[in-house]
Amino acid sequence: MRGLALIAMVGAVFAASPSDAQEIAQEKCWYSSSSFSPGSTFRASDKVMVCTKEFTWEPVEGGKSSGCIWEDKIFGPGAVAGGNHEIKVVCTEAGSWKRVSD
Repeated sequence: MRGLALIAMVGAVFAASPSDAQEIAQEKCWYSSSSFSPGSTFRASDKVMVCTKEFTWEPVEGGKSSGCIWEDKIFGPGAVAGGNHEIKVVCTEAGSWKRVSD
């Protein structure tokens, strides 16, 4: 009788397949370890990208960037990064970095 109970338990474990797993809804756009809400914009390479309502990144023509990313940190336009022993740069409204002279 014990053997039947053990077989029933093992069978129940294997009855649940990976296809039964629930899909977790994504509610943000991700870039590296940072998450963004729909409507957020950031420069990626030569394009400004917008987080869509479907939580995907799409290119935007002539769009302004919400900021710049430096060493996995987000900076708004006008913010200065670097310094000390690094090059100082300022975040532009286009979402790119511009070198600042000392």
